[in-house]
Amino acid sequence: LITMITEIVTFQLKASADLGDINSPTTQAIRNSLSVVLTDSKAPSAYYGQLLKKPDTAILFVNWPSNDEHERFKSSPSYETHFKHMAAVIDMQKPISVLNVPFTPSEDPSPALGLHDKVGVTEVIFLYCGAGFARSEITSAAEKIRPVMERSGAQAMVGAWAAETQLAIPEAGESEKGEVYVNIGGWADADAYGRSQESEKIQQSIHELLETNDIRYSEFNLVRFHPM
Repeated sequence: LITMITEIVTFQLKASADLGDINSPTTQAIRNSLSVVLTDSKAPSAYYGQLLKKPDTAILFVNWPSNDEHERFKSSPSYETHFKHMAAVIDMQKPISVLNVPFTPSEDPSPALGLHDKVGVTEVIFLYCGAGFARSEITSAAEKIRPVMERSGAQAMVGAWAAETQLAIPEAGESEKGEVYVNIGGWADADAYGRSQESEKIQQSIHELLETNDIRYSEFNLVRFHPM
């Protein structure tokens, strides 16, 4: 069975930039890099953006038709060109996160990244779990939040465990490794998202998710993505 997989790359920018500005040198370098990917591989789509509350942090989503195609591109001559463009804008002195996620129930997260006509911003959630956790329990708890958030306006929500299983857990020390569950959902705009977070039901659901499971570290990021 060939499964679409989404590569998620999170990194710090070398210099402050507005990735919504098509004329920004940083934006152009990212777009040139992703253009190489889309032109010289079978990847169907890619998106880039920055965290609204931490604009020096950028995040890329690249949808691959299979892990094999991703690996083929990484071993191709085009990969060097792609990497050269990215290296020009990434602060290599800061941590870089690379995850490969087979999203469900839809393998294609594009609607939540802005392809859906009602999506202007996207919430990207990372839930890091340590050794000995029950994956099924956390998956079930995360999925229970979706209907609550959808009733508050979330669109096209999807989630899944990253394929990587020995990830360093942020702020937990170098020796502790674990896995990460990624959940994304689209919102009309930042104001709509902000109003939803005032909902008592959403606050209670998130509290229960974080407090009743072995979640060692969590991030809730709001991102405005731009399609290629």
